[in-house]
Amino acid sequence: MASALLALAISGPAAAQKKTLAVVVKGLDNPFFTVLGDGCALWNKENPKSEYTCLYTGPASSADEAGEVQIVEDLINKGVAGIAISPSNAPAMANMLKAKKPKMPIMTIDADLAAADRALRTTYLGTNNYDMGVLMAKHLKGLKPKGGTVCLQLGQRGGRQHQRARGGLPRHDRRQEGHHRS
Repeated sequence: MASALLALAISGPAAAQKKTLAVVVKGLDNPFFTVLGDGCALWNKENPKSEYTCLYTGPASSADEAGEVQIVEDLINKGVAGIAISPSNAPAMANMLKAKKPKMPIMTIDADLAAADRALRTTYLGTNNYDMGVLMAKHLKGLKPKGGTVCLQLGQRGGRQHQRARGGLPRHDRRQEGHHRS
């Protein structure tokens, strides 16, 4: 699916004139990223005369970490103008970026590279998870001013060990910490 989208985006005479800005998500099956795909489509619709086109892509499944790395490598090889990545496997993505030494700007979104690899990207856009926890707690206090019991479901596929093994930040832990300290 992602390969088909990529082929469509870079084929034909109109595409030869446009520069591609790619957004590569962990998986097209992840509803969290749907808004990015919708935004790309809306931007393309509202800016048909722009020299840029937005390409929203990723592996079909969020479990396909190697597929995401391959998609980014293919985009680098094609020479797109810029890539925003939500790396599902930060160490693997960093290893590929080190090997390819891309000339275009790389942005990480939602999930970042490990601290030691952050020079491989231009910038990061994501959530301050501690502050999110604080805001969640404030909101809940407003809903339950006399107190009560709260259950926070903050897990993700594979749990903490999987997240840390992939080099990811303990994002849910930071959210929970902000919630508990409020």
